[in-house]
Formats: sequence, C-alpha cells, structure tokens
Amino acid sequence: FFFTVAMSDAASTDVTELQKQVESLTNENRSLMEEQLRCLKKSKAQQELLSLKQQEIDALKDIVEEQQKLIRATEEGTRAEKDSQTIEELRVEVSRLKHQLFQERSHSRTNLQILRRSMSSYQPKPVSENAENLKQEYPELNALDSSDKDSYSSEGSSENIKKFSEVLQAEISTKRSAIMNRRTSIANEIYMTEKSYCAILDEICDNYLIPLQEAADSGEPILSDNEIKNIFSCIEVLRNYNHFFLESLEPRVGSWEENQQLGDIFIELSIWIRSYSAFIKNYNLSVETYRDSMNNNEKFAEFMRNKMGRKQADLSFMLIAPVQRLPRYVLFLKDLVKCTCPEHTDYKDLAEALDTVKTIADELNNAKARSEDTEMVFEVAARFDRRYHNDIVGPARLFTRDMFMFTSSPEPADLTGISLRHIRTVILFSDLLVFAKPKSHPFRDMDSFSRPQLVSVRKQTNESKSITAFQQTEHDLEMISAISLAKIFIGSVDGDKEIKFIVKADEQYSISLYTATMKDRDEFIQCFLNNKTKLAGRKVEEVHIPPKSRRKLLSRRFHRLNPLV
Repeated sequence: FFFTVAMSDAASTDVTELQKQVESLTNENRSLMEEQLRCLKKSKAQQELLSLKQQEIDALKDIVEEQQKLIRATEEGTRAEKDSQTIEELRVEVSRLKHQLFQERSHSRTNLQILRRSMSSYQPKPVSENAENLKQEYPELNALDSSDKDSYSSEGSSENIKKFSEVLQAEISTKRSAIMNRRTSIANEIYMTEKSYCAILDEICDNYLIPLQEAADSGEPILSDNEIKNIFSCIEVLRNYNHFFLESLEPRVGSWEENQQLGDIFIELSIWIRSYSAFIKNYNLSVETYRDSMNNNEKFAEFMRNKMGRKQADLSFMLIAPVQRLPRYVLFLKDLVKCTCPEHTDYKDLAEALDTVKTIADELNNAKARSEDTEMVFEVAARFDRRYHNDIVGPARLFTRDMFMFTSSPEPADLTGISLRHIRTVILFSDLLVFAKPKSHPFRDMDSFSRPQLVSVRKQTNESKSITAFQQTEHDLEMISAISLAKIFIGSVDGDKEIKFIVKADEQYSISLYTATMKDRDEFIQCFLNNKTKLAGRKVEEVHIPPKSRRKLLSRRFHRLNPLV
C-alpha cells in the first residue's frame, strides 16, 4: 500500500512537471507567434508606406512631365508669336514698298504723258492762268521763260517741262527735308527738356526732401512728417517714373533717323501719368505749407537760406515743374503728329498717345478746378457768422462766382454814391443762391473787406468763373437768404440791367436786382442757367419778362414786397 501510494505521488509529481513543461512550451510558442505576427504587421506597414511613396513619386513624375509639356508649349507659342510678328512686320514693309512703287509709277506715268504731249506735232497753247499761278507759287519758274516767246518748238517745250519737273522735285525734296528737320528738332527738344526736368526732380529730392527726412529720423526735425508730406507729396514717385521715361528716350534720340519711333514710349508714359493727379491736387497746399513754414519756422528758414546760398533755385519755383510738365507733353505730341505723315510707322502710335495724354490732362485739370471750387465753398462760408455755415457748406457743392448787385439801377461811373443799404452780394453755387449784405461800403471805404477790386485777390478758375479769395477772418457779410436753385427761375428785360429772380416756394414771389453793367448781367445769367441745366439734367432757359408797361398786369400773380430791400 505504501509502495502504491509512493508511486502515485511520484506519478502525480511527474504529471505536474509535464504540465509545467507543456505550459512553458505553450507560452514560448505563443510569444513566437505574437512576434511573428508583429513582424508580419510591420512588414505590411512598410509595404504600404513604400507603395504610398511610389505613388508620390509617380505623381511627381506626372507633374514634371506636365510642366515640361507646358514649357515646350510656351516656347513654341513664343516662337510662333515672334514668327507672326516678324511676318506682320514683313507684310507692313511689303505694303509700304508697294505703295511707294505705285506712287513712283504714277509719277513716271504722269511725266511720260507730259513728255508725249510735248513731243506731239500740236503747237502748245500760250501760258494759261494756271501757269501764271504756278509761277507765282514757284518764282524759280520765271527763269525758265524763253526770251523768244513767239517760238514754241516741241524741243523747247520738252526742255521747259524737264526743267519744271526738276524745280518741282527740288521744292518737294526741300519741304520734305524741312519737315524731317522739324521732327528731329522736336525729338531733341523732348529729350533735352526731359533731361532738365529730371535734374529738377533730382535736386528737389536730393537737396531738400532727403535732408529733411533724415533730420526728422534723427530726432532733430526741421519740419514735421506731415509738413514734409504736404510740401513734397509724391515727388519721389514722379522722379522714378520720369527717369525710366528718360532712359527709354535716350537710345531712340541718340540713334535718330527718318523711320525712328517715339509713339510707343509715349503710350507707356500714358499708363503711369495719372500719378501726377495726386501732386497737382496737392500743389496749392504744398505752396501754402512752404510759405507758412518759411514765415513761422526759423529752423526751416535757416535751412532754406543755406541751400539758396549755394546758388540753387528757390524750392517754390521748382515745385511747379511737375504741374507745368503735363501740358508740355500734350504740346510735344501735337507737334510730332503734325510733322509725321500718315503713312509713317510711328503715326498711329503718336495719335493714340496724343488722345490718351490729352484726355488724362483734361481730367486732371477738371479735377483740380473742382477741388479749388470745393475749397472756395469753405472760404465763402467763413465770411458769414458761424450759425450759417451749415446752410452754405454741403456735399458736392461747388462755388461758381460772386457779384455785387443793387436794389436800384446804378451808374457805373459813380458807384461810390450808392447807399450801403442798396448794395447786395449775390453768391452763386452749383445748387444754391445766397443773398447777403456787405457790412461796409465796398466802393467807398478803402478798408472794406468786400471790395474785390482792391482788397481781395481776384483769379480766374475757368470759363466765366471768377472767385474772390479774402485773407481776413472777420465776417464781412450779413446773411439775408440762401435759396436752392431748384426753386428759383431767372429772367431779364432787353436793354435793362435788371435781373429778376422768381422764387417758387410755398408762396411764390420775385426778387429784382440790378447789375453795374449789361455784361455783368449777361455773364451772371449764363452761369446761373448753366448750373440749373446741370442740376435739372435738361436745358433750362431764362424766363421772358415783359416790359415795365405790361408788368403791372402780371405783378398780382407772383410779386410781393422785395425781401432784400
């Protein structure tokens, strides 16, 4: 029994050992299988990564191939464009040569017909009236007259015609040479004046603008940044553009010949010439800032004295150069077009450049005039008490003109005898009419603020526009009324200096005033009608006012006590 028990214990021990060995082998196999599985997954991931990289490489190859195709297509297109351009140039040249050949053939045919007629057996007719006219136009023909006027042999006629042809050809050649010389002279003048203009821009920037900017950056400013900007505006931009234009001109003018072109350069000029707009609009502010700084800034005045001590030009005279340059371009282009025949290769470009530059110059001039008229609205408002400023200043409102008028017909030779209570100042805006009273006599008091002939600065803005710019800040006008132009109609009587303003408001009434002269009356009425026409969008004419004998019949309809008396 004990032996059996011992054997069973040994057997169970062996079974346990075997089980442990089996479990150990099983765990090792499991670890190996897991390791193999991880390796398999890692290899699959690497294969997928390799596959993606291969796809990226294939995509990059496709992109490179497309770019190469595009480059080849672009090169082929460029070559084709150059070939087409060359072909077009050849066509133009062939067309020009054909035209020249046709002219020469026509000229030869005409000469041949003249010679054939002269060699015929018919006797030539006496000198006609047309021949006499030709002799007056070409005095050289007088020397061709034969001393024996009774002999008209065919040989003599042929000789005379030959000499006439030679004289005519010489005259044509002389005129053609004069035109070409004139064109050459204009081209040289454009280049030389552009060179001088660029030198002025260089002097402004190098001797004035840059030193002032450096002083401001160093912490010891002579002028503030705002003052520098107000005085010089965009002068550096203009300098860069005009130097580019000068560099384009130089090789053309340097190798000048009969078929040389300038029109394409001026077309490029017209692209950036609008940059002059900012400088031209800012010019008045530039001059005012410069003068104020000279009067009130001792450091700037000393800076300018040092500069002008080197015999340099005054800055205020140089700043006007860009304003004057734009109209000169228009004049140069007009002269070039006149001296270029329509068959010339440069004629089309010159004509296009002239139209473009002239249009831009007109637009800039109109914009400058509108800017000045807008500024004048504020100057006029400053002549009244502050409570009337909102009535005068308005959006898009422009000043047109001002004029003295009277409640009774004056004598122009003795305006000093008119009482102050009969004098009115009438101010016309684009959409408003202002009636005011001067506070002092404008024709009797020499110190009056409202005497435009002596105290204020008169200047012309454009056609039929005169403005009165006052330097005083005191209010010299007393407001009577400000009426919208939409509510006013105007009329006059032939032979009378009276202007009648018919106001159609809640209650219709009229205002009668007189001008000093008939010319003043006509000018004011024309300006009024122009503003009314622009405002209404249609032509507006003055109201017909009957003679005074018939006016009583109509007075009950719209006339009441004149509110301006």
